Amino acid sequence: MRTIVRAIARFWIRARGKAATRIRGTSYWTDPYHIGFWRDVARDRWEPELYDALQKHLRPDSVLADIGAWIGPTAIFAARRCRKVYCFEPDPEAYRFLLWNVRLNGLQNVVPFNVALAAEAGIRRMVSPAGGLGDSKATLLPVLDASSGVDVPCVRWSEWLALPGVERPDFIKIDIEGGEFELLPTMGDYLLRERPTLHLSLHLPLLPEKDREHALATLLVAVGHYKGSYREDGTPVEAEEIKRVARTRLCSFLFTDEAHASR
Repeated sequence: MRTIVRAIARFWIRARGKAATRIRGTSYWTDPYHIGFWRDVARDRWEPELYDALQKHLRPDSVLADIGAWIGPTAIFAARRCRKVYCFEPDPEAYRFLLWNVRLNGLQNVVPFNVALAAEAGIRRMVSPAGGLGDSKATLLPVLDASSGVDVPCVRWSEWLALPGVERPDFIKIDIEGGEFELLPTMGDYLLRERPTLHLSLHLPLLPEKDREHALATLLVAVGHYKGSYREDGTPVEAEEIKRVARTRLCSFLFTDEAHASR
C-alpha cells in the first residue's frame, strides 16, 4: 500500500510540474524529477560548505559565475542573494532542468549558457562515465566509450568575458568533473587582476595518472596569489595539504582575499 501511495504522489507531483522545497530557510519550487536530490539539499546533505560560502561571500551587488551549474542548485539559491548569476551547463539534459528550475522560481537575474568553458573553442564530446547524461557526472575528459555522449560547444573564458554586456564576476564556482585542470590555468590573468572569491571542486583521480602531478601543480599556480585557502570545513589550508588531499579523493576548496573565519 505504501508503495502505491508513493507512486500516486510521484505521479501527481510530476503532473503538476513542480515540487516545493526549502534551501537554508528559503522556499523554492523545483522540478519534479529530482525529488530525492532536492530533499537532500533541503536537509543540508548536498555540499553544505558551498552554501556556507555563498551565504558568507555573496552580497546584494555580487555577480556569480556558476561553472558546471547542472540542474541549478547553486544558481537558484544564489539568485535570491545577489544581483546576477551566469550559469554554464553544456549537458543538454541537465540544461533542460536548469531552465525549468530557473523558470519555476521566476528568476530574471539568471543568465544561462548551454556551453562548456574550456581552454579552446570548438566542438567537444561530452560523456557521463555513469552511462547517462543529466546525472551530474558528464565530463569533457576522454573516456573509453564515447558512444553514449553528445557533442557540445566550447568557448574560452576570455571569449565569453568579451561578450557585450557581460559583467565581471566577483564569485566563481567551478565544478566540472576534471575540466578544471584545463580551464583554470586559462583564467589565471582574470583571477590575479579581479580577485574573485573562488569555490573550486577538484577531481584529480579522474585524470590519467601520468598527467595528475603536472595538472595539479599548474592549477595551483593559477590560485597561488590568494591570501586565504580553506578546506571544506572552513579551516585554513596550505598548498601542500591541497595536493595531498586532491591526490586521494574528490574535494573542494575556497580561495578568497576576503576575511573567512573558520566555522
